[in-house]
Amino acid sequence: MRSLNQLFRTQEKYDAARQQVETGPVTDERLQDFFMRGGELWTPDGRVVVSPENIQPTLEHLFDEHQIHFVSGKGIKTIWAWIARDYVNIDRIDVKKFMSKKGLFQVVQEPKAAKTRVVVAKRPLQFLGVDLIDMNGFRPNGTYR
Repeated sequence: MRSLNQLFRTQEKYDAARQQVETGPVTDERLQDFFMRGGELWTPDGRVVVSPENIQPTLEHLFDEHQIHFVSGKGIKTIWAWIARDYVNIDRIDVKKFMSKKGLFQVVQEPKAAKTRVVVAKRPLQFLGVDLIDMNGFRPNGTYR
């Protein structure tokens, strides 16, 4: 997905890709099975490629058409994943900018991955673990400390 978004990131790149698909020959192998339908560029898996100049109008249209998806307590990542099922060239930063203007998104912090370090011994007795307990308070122990 990321490589597709990079393929169409600027308007010039989008126009060049569209020109290749419309008129041919397709020189970029990533555009091999793309096609035009209704004046729009489509991916082989049936998603619309949004031109960079139409990203904001497309997000406005989606917000007006499916407002429940934008305001139902979903975060930026969830909304972006929902949009990415049908559209290419709209990334999370675009969705975040759009939603911050609307002020209707859930602010959540991504959970931090636990940093655990695995201890692997290369030979026997390389690592030893010892528990130390002060037993001075217990007299039944005799003279052992």
